[in-house]
Amino acid sequence: MDFEYDVFISYRHLDNKPLIEGQEGWISTFHDTLKTCLGQELGYDPKIWIDEKKLKGNDEFGEEIISKLHKAKIILSVVSPGYFKSQWCMKELREFIKAAKSNVGLHIGNMSRIFKVVKTYVPHEEHPDEIRGLLGYEFYSKDDSDRPRTFRPDASSRFHQEFIDKVEDISFDIRDLFKDWDNRRESPPEKTVYLAETTSDLSEKREKILRDLKQQGYSILPDRHLPYLLKDGNFKDPVRGYLKRCKLSIHLIGNQYGLVPEGEKRSIIELQNEIASEQCENNQLKRLIWMPPGLDKNNLDEDQKNYITALQSDASQVPGTDLLQTTLEDFKTIIKEELEKINKPPAVKVKDDDLLYIYLMYDQQDKETAKLLDDCLYEEGFEVKQLKLKYNEEERRKKHIEYLRLCDAMMIYYNRASESWMETMLDELKRARGYREGKPIRAKALFITGEKTEDKESFRTHEAEIIKNYKPFYCQALSPFIRQLQEANGGGR
Repeated sequence: MDFEYDVFISYRHLDNKPLIEGQEGWISTFHDTLKTCLGQELGYDPKIWIDEKKLKGNDEFGEEIISKLHKAKIILSVVSPGYFKSQWCMKELREFIKAAKSNVGLHIGNMSRIFKVVKTYVPHEEHPDEIRGLLGYEFYSKDDSDRPRTFRPDASSRFHQEFIDKVEDISFDIRDLFKDWDNRRESPPEKTVYLAETTSDLSEKREKILRDLKQQGYSILPDRHLPYLLKDGNFKDPVRGYLKRCKLSIHLIGNQYGLVPEGEKRSIIELQNEIASEQCENNQLKRLIWMPPGLDKNNLDEDQKNYITALQSDASQVPGTDLLQTTLEDFKTIIKEELEKINKPPAVKVKDDDLLYIYLMYDQQDKETAKLLDDCLYEEGFEVKQLKLKYNEEERRKKHIEYLRLCDAMMIYYNRASESWMETMLDELKRARGYREGKPIRAKALFITGEKTEDKESFRTHEAEIIKNYKPFYCQALSPFIRQLQEANGGGR
């Protein structure tokens, strides 16, 4: 079905009253910031519905709101003590759930169409059943006295940057949900990572890893709160279900032992590690365990001290497990390298008389950076052909036609060259059919990299598979092209 709005913001008007007269309300600033950040991620101005009557203090629930809820892709509930006490806000939430179940469903791939924005701290057990399981986006942090402090959006607040970071996180996740919406598929195991829930002393570090992984295009599980209370279900079953959908699990261990779910005798940290260990022993999972450098077991409580001792012994004996004590930045690099190994296409076994040739086409000003692709393709067992600078114009033309005629696959590398050069190369791919005497081109790709521009982002073609990579290059980025070539060659050699 067609949807008129990208986002419906549900909130209590009390939460938009400014603390200081003359300032803009929290909800109003959140709405403006989200619209800007989400627009930059989507590449268009998003349509966000927010009840302007509420902004003026009116708290009514009518047919107009019901109509808008049915036309929205997602609902964004701004949670506060007042939100849960408002019968109208809860009606909005329940009406959206009802509408979602009757159209495309409440989940798209791994993600819920309900986004829980926790503006003001409310104990998790007090959240209503409809959204208790959702992880949410917490716009507060607890100070040294364990009092929650809401992130204020005004630039003078010391929490201003945290406010912006959280809005960007929401924007990234809405963008990813919309991509899955278009593709209508669940992320494959090699693109899904289990990032274990951890204790409060490491929550900020977990967020940094989560943010980094999402920016690399990975889906993260668990994507909703694990059941700590018996009335919400068994704790272990959903963990096992999540881990079965992943190739990698990440566990952060700190100073605290962690919460013990009802009906269990060990903490959520220990239980998640135990279940992951089972799958590692079956060679179904790679597990990375991180502890901060300098962690002194002698300063920990007895439960945590015993657990870390047992964990160190377990990690040395279980296959597919690495326990690391390094800086967080080094650990993030190790995660990236591990994911590259997991996602690396199977090595191409080449017969001496059956090499596959790839014609790598690039403008001479991109020669140095194009070499990175050359090296990766060569390591995968392909023969890479390219035009040499030493050729004169006539020789270059002859070689160009020869490679178009004989090579099994073509890749255009588009970095600093002009758009007209790139379009000329695409035209050359069309002309290649006339040189090949019926021999098919097994794979064609346009690799777009370098500076991210509006022209690059909006470019589309059916002539070749488009691969966009604006981040630092690594070989995994070539996976779609290599898979296309292997499938065209009967699934590999």
